[in-house]
Amino acid sequence: MSRIGQRVGAGPTKCRDLTSSQCSGGLPMARHQLRSHQLRVRHRRPVAAPPTPGAASPAAPLVRALVVLALLAVPTALTAEQVAHWTFERDDPLTVDDTQAMWPATKHGFPGDGSETVPGVIGNALAFDGVDDYLSHDLELPRDEGTLSMWVQPVDQQPRVLVYDSDHPNGNTLYNGFGGVNAALENHVGQSTAWSFYYQDGSGPATNSGQRWAVSGGEVTPGVWTQYTATWDRDGDLVLYLDCVEVDREPIDHVTFEDLPHTTSLIGRPSEGGRFFQGLLDEVRVFDHALYGEEIRAAFCSFESEVGEVGPIEARGVPQHGFGAEVAMSGDWLAVLEPGEEDGPQAGRVHVYGRGADGSWLPETRLGLVGDVDTAAARRLSLHGDTLAVAAPNVAPRERVWIYSHDGSQWAQVAELETPPGAAPDLLFGASVALFGDRLFVGAPNSGSSPVPGQVFAYQLQGSPSQWTLTDTLTGFSDPGEFFYGYTLDYAHGLLAVSEIDYLDGIGSKIHLYRLQDLPANTPVDTVLAPATAVHQLAWDRQGPRPCISDPGDGDCIGLLVGRPFAASPGTEARGAAFHSDFRFPLLPGPGAGNLHSSIFVSPTELDIGDQFGSDVALHGDHLVVGTRPWAGDRGTAYLYRREAGGLRLLHQLRPKTWNPEPERFAHAVAIAGTWVVATAPTRGGPSSFEGAAFLYRTPVFSDGFESGDAGAWSNQVP
Repeated sequence: MSRIGQRVGAGPTKCRDLTSSQCSGGLPMARHQLRSHQLRVRHRRPVAAPPTPGAASPAAPLVRALVVLALLAVPTALTAEQVAHWTFERDDPLTVDDTQAMWPATKHGFPGDGSETVPGVIGNALAFDGVDDYLSHDLELPRDEGTLSMWVQPVDQQPRVLVYDSDHPNGNTLYNGFGGVNAALENHVGQSTAWSFYYQDGSGPATNSGQRWAVSGGEVTPGVWTQYTATWDRDGDLVLYLDCVEVDREPIDHVTFEDLPHTTSLIGRPSEGGRFFQGLLDEVRVFDHALYGEEIRAAFCSFESEVGEVGPIEARGVPQHGFGAEVAMSGDWLAVLEPGEEDGPQAGRVHVYGRGADGSWLPETRLGLVGDVDTAAARRLSLHGDTLAVAAPNVAPRERVWIYSHDGSQWAQVAELETPPGAAPDLLFGASVALFGDRLFVGAPNSGSSPVPGQVFAYQLQGSPSQWTLTDTLTGFSDPGEFFYGYTLDYAHGLLAVSEIDYLDGIGSKIHLYRLQDLPANTPVDTVLAPATAVHQLAWDRQGPRPCISDPGDGDCIGLLVGRPFAASPGTEARGAAFHSDFRFPLLPGPGAGNLHSSIFVSPTELDIGDQFGSDVALHGDHLVVGTRPWAGDRGTAYLYRREAGGLRLLHQLRPKTWNPEPERFAHAVAIAGTWVVATAPTRGGPSSFEGAAFLYRTPVFSDGFESGDAGAWSNQVP
C-alpha cells in the first residue's frame, strides 16, 4: 500500500479545530492576542448544551449569573468559540453531522438516496429542492452576540429562506429571533434581488419596523457560490458580509429582549412553510460572538498554505538542476519536474507528491527517467487522474515521451513513445504534451531544418495502461522557414488547441482549434489569430464548459488561457500579457461560425520590462493563475485572477513568505486544481545548490474581497 493509500476524493479535509493553524477556516490568532472589544464582559445568554431527556432546565437568571461570574474570573476565556459546524460531508439519509458533536440536524423531505449530497466548496454540499427539503436542529442561535456563516449557491433570485431561528410561538407576534412575518433570513426581499438578514428583539410585533432591524446588499447570482456571513452584537451593530466584504451595517445597541421560550431552528425554510430554499449550502457555521472584518476574512476567505513548500524528495548530493522547471497537478497528485542536463551526467527526474486524508502533501515517489542519459533531459509534464506524461524533446533518435500510471499502490512506467514512423524529419518530438482522459497529444515543431512547420501526434489509450496507439497526425500549414507548429498545445473535453508561432516577428502567430471528430481530416475547426506576439503557453479550462459569463443566455462556453511573455502591445512594452478567451461549446466548424464569444486582455501595470508575464498559465473554472520569469531581479510573482462579467479581477499576488538572498525565479511554473495553487522557484537555494522548491497555496474558494487595485501580497504560510 502506498503512503497515500486512502485519499479524499471530493476536497480538502474539513476543519475540526478553530484555533489550529492547519484549519482552513480557523482564526489565525492566539487567545492572548484578542482585541480589547472581545474581552468585554456581557450579560450573555449562553449557548445551551443539548437537553438531557427528562431533566428540567435551570432557571435562566441563575444560568446568566453563573456565566457572568465565570467571565469575571477568567476573562481571557471569552474568545471566538465555534458552537456548530455543519459540513454536509457525510452522506446520511436521516441526519447531518455537526463537527462539534453536539447539534446534529435532522433531514426533512430529502430523498435519502445520496443524490442530495453533491460536490461543494470544500468537500461536499447539500442540495435543497425548493419544495420540501429542509433541516431542523436543537441549537438556539446566540441572541446577544453571534456570527452565522455559510456558502450559498442559489438557483434563482426568488425570496427563499436560508436560516430561520426564533422564539416565536404560534399565534404570538412577540419573539426574539432571526426572521419575521414574510421576512426571514432570505435571498430576496420585496422587489430587490439582494441578500438580507433580519433581527427581531421580541419587544414588539414583527410588523413593527422599530422592533426589527435588517441589513441587505449585493445581488443574488444564480449558480454562483457566495460566502454569506451575518454578525450581530446587541452592544453594537448588525452587519452583513458577502465574500467577506461588508455590504451593510445597522446599529442595534438599543435592543431589549422578552423572556420567551425557544421554539424553532430551521435551515432552508421559515416556520410557516413556503419560501423553501433551492440551491446548495455548504459549511454552515455558528460562533458565539460577532467576528469582525479581518477575522471574517481570515476565517472564511483566507488564502493560506498547509505545507509552505516542498523540495526534492531525494537530493542528489550535488547542485540540483532546476527542481520546479515544470509542474502539474490533478486531483490528489502533484508532479514536479527536475529536468537534468541535456548531454550531461545528470538525468532528469520527476518528483510525485500525494495528498493524504489529512490534507497534507506527502512524498510519494521519485521517478528516474528510463533511457540513455543524454536523452533524459525532460522538459514537459502533463498529468490527469492517475496518469502522467513526461517529455524529453529532441530530434530522433534522442527524443522520448514516458507514460507513467498509478495502479492504486505505486507509480510505474507503462509506455515509452518515440517519433513515429512516417513523421517529417528534423522535428522536436516532445516539445509539448497534453494528457486528458484516454487521449494524449505530443507536439513536434520544426527544429529549424524540417520541410514542415511541425506536426502533432494524437494517441489513444486502448486496453491496458501500456497500449497507447497513434490515431492521427496533424501537420502545420504555414512556411516552415517562419513558423513553429506544435510548440505549445493543450487538450481537454474533446477540444485541442495548437499554436503556430511566427518566430520572426510574432505578428502572424495563430491558434488552431480542433474537435476530436475532425482530427482524421487534419482540419482545424477554427483558426484564431494571436495578435501582437508569439504564443508561449496554452491552457484549456479542464473543469469543463459552463454558461457564458458575459451572457449566460448564449449557452455554454469553455475558456482558453493564452500566455504571451514577450507581448509588445501598446502599453505593455515587452512586459508580457495574458488573454482569456471564451469559446462557444460545442465548437461549430468554420472560421465564420462565431466560436470566439469574448476575449479579455490583462497585463499588470506594475510590471517591469522583461518580467515575462504569461510565461506559464493555468486555468480552472473561473480562476486563472499567471506566472512570470523576470530577466532581471530574478524574483517573480504569480498572479491569481477570477473571471467575472466585467473582466478579470485580481485576487492575489502570490509570493514566498520569505526570500532567500540568492535569486529564486519564483512563479517560473504554475498550476491550479480545485482549491490548490502551486508556484515553483527552480533556483531557490542559490548557485551552490539550486535546490529549488514548489510553494503550495490553498483557500476554500478563490475570493478575498480585495479590489483589483488593492490586492496586496499574500504569503504562502499561515502567520
